Amino acid sequence: MSIEKGYEFGQEDQGQLDKIRTKAERGDVTYDLYRWFGQRMKRDDPELLEIQKQGFISGAVSWLESTTPEGMKYGKATREERLAKARELAEKAQTTIEELAIQHGIELTE
Repeated sequence: MSIEKGYEFGQEDQGQLDKIRTKAERGDVTYDLYRWFGQRMKRDDPELLEIQKQGFISGAVSWLESTTPEGMKYGKATREERLAKARELAEKAQTTIEELAIQHGIELTE
């Protein structure tokens, strides 16, 4: 039985989508969306693309937060590497790290 049933969700499919939506609050969920809803992703389903965008934003914000003095205590990536990763994810979400920093109250200056 296929996971996908067009645009109609079964209870199992909706449960999986809810899990992915929750995971998008922590970071990129592109892999999960293609794994479970590949055909819909290939058709550029607006609902799934919005979830994907939220994952990109969450990931970018996490990388931005890691550039703070407190965040720099963890991991080995330099501030520039962290900003580059944040910028990459922000671009995928069609926004900028500056806009995200303002929205989430993150100071970008050193």
